[in-house]
Parts: sequence; C-alpha cells; structure tokens
Amino acid sequence: MFKKRSLLLLVISLLSFLGLPLISNAQEKVTVYLFYGDGCPHCENAKTFFESLAKDDEYKDLFQLNALEIWKNKSNSTIADKAAVAMGDEALEGRVPYIVIGSKTWKGYSNKSNDALKEAIKNTYDDADFVDPLQDIVPMGSTSENSGNNVLPVVILIVAIALLGGTIYLARKE
Repeated sequence: MFKKRSLLLLVISLLSFLGLPLISNAQEKVTVYLFYGDGCPHCENAKTFFESLAKDDEYKDLFQLNALEIWKNKSNSTIADKAAVAMGDEALEGRVPYIVIGSKTWKGYSNKSNDALKEAIKNTYDDADFVDPLQDIVPMGSTSENSGNNVLPVVILIVAIALLGGTIYLARKE
C-alpha cells in the first residue's frame, strides 16, 4: 500500500515538474530598443514617453525598454549600426533617436508617433511566433523600471525540486 502511494506521489511530482515550464513561461515582454544621443531633445522626449508608458497599467507588463546611448559610447554606436542594418535600414552613423519594436523601426521621434509605437508593442506582444531579430545583436543596456523579473522561474524551480526531493524521501522511507 505504501509503495503504491509513494509511486503515485512520485508520478504526480514528476508531472507537476514537467508542467511547470508551461506555468512559468508567461508571455515574454517585448524589447523596445531605443538608440539615443545624450543631449538630444527628441531622444529625451522618446525616453520620457517610454518611461511613462512603463508605468501605464495597460502597457507595463508588455514591454521592457533597452536604451543605449550612441553618441558618447562608440561600442553602442557600432551595435546600433549593426541593428539598423539587420532591420533593413541604413547604418545610423549617429542619427538618433532610432527605435525598434518588433519588426518595425522609427527614425526620429515625435508625439505623433505615440499611437503607432503603442500599437507595435501590442501587436508584437500578441504575436506568439515573433522572434526578436536583435536579441543576439544588442545586449541589454539600461532598461526601464518594468524590465523582466526573473524571480518567478527561480521560485518555481525551487518548489519543483523540493516536491521531487520530498517525494523521493517519502519513497525511500517506506
């Protein structure tokens, strides 16, 4: 009787462990890439827009901002040029701001772009098949407050290991 119970607990634990990736694999946030120049007023306006959007209940869980300064940081400038070319645009050569959301790009920024930027965030977030073309080109720079929180997967992993360990302990005890 005890061996059947232990075996049942082990099977349930293993199934729970296998199902955890489905629970923890919540929709990933869209990375909004903002290449900017320190002192550029249009860049500051774009940063302010994204920072306020990061506090908006409708958008705060949909995206993370990856802002890289390219006028004073030559390494970031090189990365920005590679990113622009990867997106099918000409190298930036210091022209800012340059914004990438999903498969869409913006050269420059004005308040008139806000609705299109929001729409691009939502559409990219809703596209389950989207693969970020810049994920291997652009390292995560300074991000807004809503950048991804990696605590949940760690907690889930710890719980899964504890469940599995407890089940094995009970099985051996019997």
